[in-house]
Amino acid sequence: MKARLLLGATIVATAVAARASAQMVRPESLSYMSRLFRLNDVSRLENPQYSRDGRWLAFDARSNDGRGQHIFVVAASGGTPVAITTGTQGDWRPMWTQGGDRLVFISGLTGGLMTIAIDPATGRAVGPVKRVTIDSVTPRGFDVAPDGKRIAYFTPTGPNTLDLRVVSINGGPATTLTTVQGGADVMRFDRSGAHIYFAVNRLEGTPKNGFWARDVKRIAAAGGAPSTVFAIPEGLMGVQIDPIAERVLVRNGERAHVLTLAGDSVATIAWPRGLRTVAYLGFSPDGSSIISALDATRSSIHVVPLDGGPIRALTDSSGYPWPDYWVGDHIFVSGDGLGSLDALLALDGTKSTPTFDLRKANDGVPLKAVSSAVFSDGIHFLVSALTAAGDTSLFVYNSRTGEAQRAAQKVTGTRAIVAFGSVDSYAGRVGSEMLYQNVRNGVVEVHLVDVSGRDRIVHSVPVPKQREMLAFAPGRSAHVYQRGDTAYLDVTIGSGKPVHVLVRPGAKMTEVVFNADGSSLYTDVSTGTRENYRQRGAFFSTADARSLTAPARWVETGDCWHPTWLPDGTGVLEFCENATGTRTWVTRVPATGPATTQTVTQRETAIFWDYALSPDGKSVAVPAESNSGTDLWRVDLRATAKGQRGR
Repeated sequence: MKARLLLGATIVATAVAARASAQMVRPESLSYMSRLFRLNDVSRLENPQYSRDGRWLAFDARSNDGRGQHIFVVAASGGTPVAITTGTQGDWRPMWTQGGDRLVFISGLTGGLMTIAIDPATGRAVGPVKRVTIDSVTPRGFDVAPDGKRIAYFTPTGPNTLDLRVVSINGGPATTLTTVQGGADVMRFDRSGAHIYFAVNRLEGTPKNGFWARDVKRIAAAGGAPSTVFAIPEGLMGVQIDPIAERVLVRNGERAHVLTLAGDSVATIAWPRGLRTVAYLGFSPDGSSIISALDATRSSIHVVPLDGGPIRALTDSSGYPWPDYWVGDHIFVSGDGLGSLDALLALDGTKSTPTFDLRKANDGVPLKAVSSAVFSDGIHFLVSALTAAGDTSLFVYNSRTGEAQRAAQKVTGTRAIVAFGSVDSYAGRVGSEMLYQNVRNGVVEVHLVDVSGRDRIVHSVPVPKQREMLAFAPGRSAHVYQRGDTAYLDVTIGSGKPVHVLVRPGAKMTEVVFNADGSSLYTDVSTGTRENYRQRGAFFSTADARSLTAPARWVETGDCWHPTWLPDGTGVLEFCENATGTRTWVTRVPATGPATTQTVTQRETAIFWDYALSPDGKSVAVPAESNSGTDLWRVDLRATAKGQRGR
């Protein structure tokens, strides 16, 4: 109990101070961060793991030829990475044995664990890949025992249910140690191999900022009941456990807290721009430092006319700005290189970054604005701000007058529900209003707020165990959900009852979006996996109750997402990529006529990973990439602690 209380006190005390004053910084500005080396032959580097002797680093990354996600090994001092696996499949999450003579990883070929022998002297593979488990394994749910003879892993056995199993590293029958309810992951053996640590979501109460409270648990590797080591409060953005280094890492917004397994504080670090999520960090074997990859890829926002004409670069390549959506003749842009918050980018390249003074609307007490979204008039902003107690309030801010109106307070969102606006599935706007969601007593309330701050609830649903999608248009709503292996799409018009417009066994549905007046609806539907994967777009007429009974119009789309309706209603645009991720494009999916998609960004040769459509439907803005490799950075926790003591 003492450790649990100490952990909670450490996080809460430092989190309040961080929320009041911290700003996300660049890694080079932090004295305790140093660049180790750059790797130019791989991209999207994740999960760096030191060998136990600290000599080698294993990680997963995408080759520059785009052929799958592979396991690589490189000397901890730098050099040329050596591919340990090859092929078009995805392989990820490498873990070392104690002697550094084997790597265990998850393979996309099977969904289970594979192993390969490594020469500790050269870091190269010295044998074929061998299969270990028949079971599928959760992405962060396995570890290798220090003796190199056993592997513990989580395998899904039912809705929101996982079995923790132990198997020989050479394969064979597995032993089930316990069954866990909730999203369990971050599994690690301790230094002796006698116990296994893991984190599990505590699905009770209310998630904060979309994150449930979690318990760090421990179970004897020989079997028995798991016990709770300590609790991690709701609202924290990730957890990493390394019992060998005897460290726990949790992130709270712009701060990360490193603690011992007993809950004592080791360090509090600023969270630099570009640093990967907590899940992708690795500790050194002695726990004195953290290693992380920072993508050195940069982008410039290009405006690409869909019907011909020159491509215009609106920004340089000094950061990675992201075009979220257009507002009139400006682009709402987020991401690195823009200052502390989002910005409006004009077509001549000039940028305006509003500052939000919320004191007058908060009884004179300053608040830290953490995110913003602009209404369709381009004048009013919906601003999310944190109080000193860590609660989220929403304000409608007039950028011309500086006046702010509180719209809601103590707002808690959830990732279990995704709410889409009309026209653009990525913009939370319905006409001139903005969407947000709040969780109260286990119920997700979806709200609309207008520029005056008037707030109304448009939908309520119990917090689901599986992610569900909602879309809204004037007088209409759509609900996408999964029950077993069957996907459902329900549409409601006015005060009528929901109508099943699509029930598809063996399928999944993702984004769904209405056109501007709500008379039509589009959604993506996928079936199969790997070589049998198929994705199609479906158009539905939603003009009135009778229209809901009409069959859908189907168009083969390929691997595409982010639908946005064209202003004239003739179809939607979507973002697409090829199987290897080496080419991306925007395609037009027609609502009438021939059911054939048309690529509309042929002249943009750079890779980009999203788009924003102009209000007139004539141009898209894309973050065109220039690839500069991946940097590995080291966070020196001892230097961090010294700096704190010096203050």
